[in-house]
Amino acid sequence: AVLGSYGSTNPPAAAVTAVSKLTAWKLGLFGANPKGKVTLVSGGSNKYKKGVKVKMNVISGHRDGFATECPGARLYKKLGTARTSSAKLQGR
Repeated sequence: AVLGSYGSTNPPAAAVTAVSKLTAWKLGLFGANPKGKVTLVSGGSNKYKKGVKVKMNVISGHRDGFATECPGARLYKKLGTARTSSAKLQGR
């Protein structure tokens, strides 16, 4: 998780780097590709009804699964960078 509100403020580069490093390590434990996709079944949320299958990026923002602005537009735009960096750290 990244603490803060990044709707109109850019996230610190260190935060994006930390997301990349953490996800490279944690996803690597399970052989998951940070640039991959995953299909999940909703347990029920304010965005998807229970039982709905949803295809998402392996590294996603809260807004991908729930009706929220989290993690903010500016941090959300950096998730692609985090995916790429995470994959490189895994040697992909």
